Order: sequence, then structure tokens, then C-alpha cells
Amino acid sequence: MPDFSLLDFDLPDLNLPPLSDQPPAPQAGAGSYLHRATRAPQSEFFDPAPAGPQAPWAPRLARQAAVLEAWRRLCQGPAAGLPQRMGLFLTLAEQDVPRLSRAQIAQLWPDQPHEALDRALHRLLVSGLLAWEGGQRRYLITPLARQLARLLQPWGQAPTSAA
Repeated sequence: MPDFSLLDFDLPDLNLPPLSDQPPAPQAGAGSYLHRATRAPQSEFFDPAPAGPQAPWAPRLARQAAVLEAWRRLCQGPAAGLPQRMGLFLTLAEQDVPRLSRAQIAQLWPDQPHEALDRALHRLLVSGLLAWEGGQRRYLITPLARQLARLLQPWGQAPTSAA
């Protein structure tokens, strides 16, 4: 049993009003907000924010939602694998043929271990940048991949020296 009680602590008197079943009377200032908050339906607090002025580039971004989603999926994941995924994507996108077998892709990237190449190919499939044609056992470079490659074209070009 403890040898002390709350009376042993010198706590200040908070002068709290006695508890009752009646709601508190509205007060000026912050109290009016509290009174409105207790009357307002919950949906009022979760309504979307009013739309502000729209940037001139916003409609173009909205039309390119699929390309942005593919870019996001390509970039997500471990940062150490991003250069490999980007390199493989840009290499595949610059190919003239729309369909490539796994062996043809491995020839384009001969120094990559099979597991790393499989992970990168899987990421491209999940991103919608490649499609698998099971009957022909080939990867198809999608139109979405071509669109994203056009946006990323400066990254795929060799650097030029500034003279």
C-alpha cells in the first residue's frame, strides 16, 4: 500500500464546474465555432476543398495520367535498381521491332544477371510498358512505352560536350 495520496501533492485548484447533463452555453469567439461544430454534420468536415485557379499545364497532365502512372511505377522500388530499369526501358523503347523474345532482350543486356533482368522485366510488365504475348512467347513494347520514351528521349541520348 502506498504511503501517500493525491492530497500529498500540492496541485492547483482548477475550479472546474460541476458535471451536468446540459450542454455548455455558447461563448463568444472560439465558443461560437465549437457550437457550430457540434451542430454541423460530419460530412461538412470531409468535403473536398474548393477548386482554386487551375494551372495551365493541369489539363495536359490529366490527359497524360496513364503515362504518369507508368513513370511512377517504373521509378518506385529500390533506388539501386532504378538505373538498370531505366536503361533497360530506354534500350527496349528504341528498338525498331515491337516484339522481342527473352533471348533477344538478354542479348541486348549481356552483362546483367538473369535474376536482375527478370526483376526489371517484371517491373516493366507491371508498369504497363511491356505486355506478354504467351502464344508467341514474346514481349510486346506497348504504345504507352513509346509515349513515355518520347518524354524521356533526352535521357536516352548520349551527352554532348559544350563547346
